Amino acid sequence: MGGPIGLYGFARPKPERADELERLLLSFVAPTRSEPGSLQYQVHRDTADPGLFVFYELWQSGADLQRHLELAHMRDFQDRRMTTCSPTSRSIGCGH
Repeated sequence: MGGPIGLYGFARPKPERADELERLLLSFVAPTRSEPGSLQYQVHRDTADPGLFVFYELWQSGADLQRHLELAHMRDFQDRRMTTCSPTSRSIGCGH
């Protein structure tokens, strides 16, 4: 089945790296929104829990999402995310 695919996730940074992670995640917003197939890309810092970031992505297709994840800066983030994030951070894919 084709069609849009969503992804949401939670990032809980190491306390001393929260501001650094926020800058990094926000730096992805504009370029990601301009990628082919990007329908929505949101990053939020929880006001009740400033140590929690929530992101939501919606892509036209799974292929568009895969293309995004294969970009150099996204691969670099995936490879290094544990230097900034705690082990409780996670991403969850949503179906079509």
